[in-house]
Amino acid sequence: ESKFGSWPNSPVGDNSAVYNYQFDKLNFFVLGDTKNEILYNDFIYGAYKGLTLADDNGKGPTGLSMGLGLDGVRKSFNVDNIGAEGYDLINTQVVSIGDSTTRYILTGPNFKSEVTMFSSDYWGNPGRGVSLESGTINFQMANFQQPGQKDFAQVKNAAKMNIENSAIWPVKLGATGSEKRIAARGSIIDPTGIQEAAAALWEHNLTNSWVLLPGGDLDRRDWTATASVNDASARNMLDSASNRWQTGGAQTNGQNIIVDMKTVNTITKVILDASGSPGDAPEGYEVFVSIDGANWGQPVASGSGGGGDLTLIPIDSKKARYIKVVQTKSRSNWWTVNEFRVFGKVDVATIAVTPATATLDANATRQLTATITPAKATNKKVTWSSDNTTVATVSMTGLVTAKAGGMATITAKSEDEGKTATMQLTVNGPVSVTGVTLNQATATIAVGMTQQLSATIAPSNATDKKVTWSSDNQSVATVSTNGLVTATGTGTATITVTTIDGVKTATSIITVVAPVNVTAVSLAPDAVNITRGSTQQLTPTITPNNATNKAVTFTTSNAAIATVSSSGLVTAVGNGTATITVTTADGSKTATASVTVNAISVNSLTVSPATATIETGATKQLAATVLPDNADDKTVTWSSGNNTIATVNASGLVTAVTAGTVTITATSNDGNKTAVSTITVKAPAPDLNAAQSIVVYPNPVTNGEVKLKFAETINGDYRVRLSNMGGQVLNTSTIQVANGAGVYTITQNVVPGIYNLELTNIATNKRSIKQVIIK
Repeated sequence: ESKFGSWPNSPVGDNSAVYNYQFDKLNFFVLGDTKNEILYNDFIYGAYKGLTLADDNGKGPTGLSMGLGLDGVRKSFNVDNIGAEGYDLINTQVVSIGDSTTRYILTGPNFKSEVTMFSSDYWGNPGRGVSLESGTINFQMANFQQPGQKDFAQVKNAAKMNIENSAIWPVKLGATGSEKRIAARGSIIDPTGIQEAAAALWEHNLTNSWVLLPGGDLDRRDWTATASVNDASARNMLDSASNRWQTGGAQTNGQNIIVDMKTVNTITKVILDASGSPGDAPEGYEVFVSIDGANWGQPVASGSGGGGDLTLIPIDSKKARYIKVVQTKSRSNWWTVNEFRVFGKVDVATIAVTPATATLDANATRQLTATITPAKATNKKVTWSSDNTTVATVSMTGLVTAKAGGMATITAKSEDEGKTATMQLTVNGPVSVTGVTLNQATATIAVGMTQQLSATIAPSNATDKKVTWSSDNQSVATVSTNGLVTATGTGTATITVTTIDGVKTATSIITVVAPVNVTAVSLAPDAVNITRGSTQQLTPTITPNNATNKAVTFTTSNAAIATVSSSGLVTAVGNGTATITVTTADGSKTATASVTVNAISVNSLTVSPATATIETGATKQLAATVLPDNADDKTVTWSSGNNTIATVNASGLVTAVTAGTVTITATSNDGNKTAVSTITVKAPAPDLNAAQSIVVYPNPVTNGEVKLKFAETINGDYRVRLSNMGGQVLNTSTIQVANGAGVYTITQNVVPGIYNLELTNIATNKRSIKQVIIK
């Protein structure tokens, strides 16, 4: 048991030389090949290395460290080897110098065993928290307030790190690729830098960040809070905003905050969130709970906030409406709570069933409703039961079905807290049948025919409505179990319906007569002319009119031309002639109707556009519209009134030849319908830019030869067309342009005047027009 530091030996004044010497040279404890070495309440301030478990000729120490404090140390805990019996540490606090080279824990390459750190605390902002070359380090209940500047851990080679029930404030945990050497369970830990799914173990961890993002905390919207200090801002710890409650001064013993949750809840955890002010966590605390706000009892939890953002307080499932946190220590820092969060469940307080009473007839149903309070109870699941299932049953959703007369108590029970509520159900006894009637008291039918009878039970809510049917003369008429009477011979028969309940009866007198046979059938109309797609109703007439069986069937001789329905409705399908035949069920008498289906003729033709103006050499697509749209033959032919002005092809594409006006005509093949479009052809407008790119000389032309000079050095073939000012083309030829120059010779005698000279690049289709004067 020892304490060691620089201050006992420091001279008055500047002590930096003493400090720096220790920080660079001093190794506080070095344990080599020692057995069962126990370190108890040892403390060092200011050293290069704190505790070293050394590799002593291949051997290492065994034993235990309890209450070790390493403050202001560059390499705080160093493990190079340990003996077979192991070496563990309990209640260790490490404060590391805050620069990039310092470490809390380091292991060397020869360390092959494992060390467990039970209940350890780390702060001081080293360059990296943990550097493991080999071996295994286990952290149980460790708190890393400042895990490291660069990252928390570097786990290399075959080294392993296991973290359980610990808190590591947000920092990059490690590097991708080290996951299989890292295991974490039941901890507050930020997995940044690794893929937690690839870790050797990653379960029941709460991922932390600088702002707590809780899951599963209780709804706080109607809660209230009070505080012994700065009570006016106590509500801020429940507002889910950036506002906060704080003491506004130093932490002192006895300061407290109380939260009223308004309902009795089962509490499993409390988090005091001091995000942004990690130094303002409670130096020490005790937590009390109460049902009534007056009787608090003993503390249900106690501890220290540890100076971090989050104070995590586990509670062993206590029921409470009120929670009080009391400061038990003093500290110069303020006490700050940004958010007060509670985890657990909102308990079910009561359950009620509506309606409270009900009366049903047998076989009737009624939906019951269970209402849970409070409305925001966490678990609202309900189970239903009946104490007398012979009287009534109830489904899992609360639907009651009455079975038989009597009384039953229906119970709803909450899954949470086992709260119950009941309703009383009365089921009336069976409703007896008082009478029965038939829809027809008498009926006359022919032999072989049928008649449907139906029975009406009184009262309509009778419990048992089953009946039986009988005939007193089955040689005249029989009756089925559902009341269908079939005539079997001439005469009279009484059909009787009898109720099972009460043996009530009703009768119908059935007279069966000899059948009247069909002697003939005819169809009207017997000849039909219709167009494809239309319909025509055919009507059969049975002779004699009082024939017993007037049933008929319809058939067609050619379904591709005309089809016929069972009621005689003819539908025209294709052009041609078909015969529709009607056949009687009695005697197979037939009649026919001739159906002629005609083609759909063209009744109008239009051309669009009706007028158009295009330049010589250009084209215009015309469109012909034939009506009706379903006409059989919609083909048209096209013609031009003057092919020297414009031509038209078979699809209606007009090509302008020379200036003028021409009529383009479309003619339908069916009906010879016509429609026209008036086309005006004009000479192309001169290219105003051509003067800048092509020079024509001499101009006027006197010897029939025109020379062309292009502004650019171009080569290729050009089509040259000479036309008068009326747009009439007088001459067309092709010239070759080389190095931006060409010659066009006028081979046709033309009268003196002004002419358009059109030049078109055959490769690019670019066109220019120059005006020339010919003398």
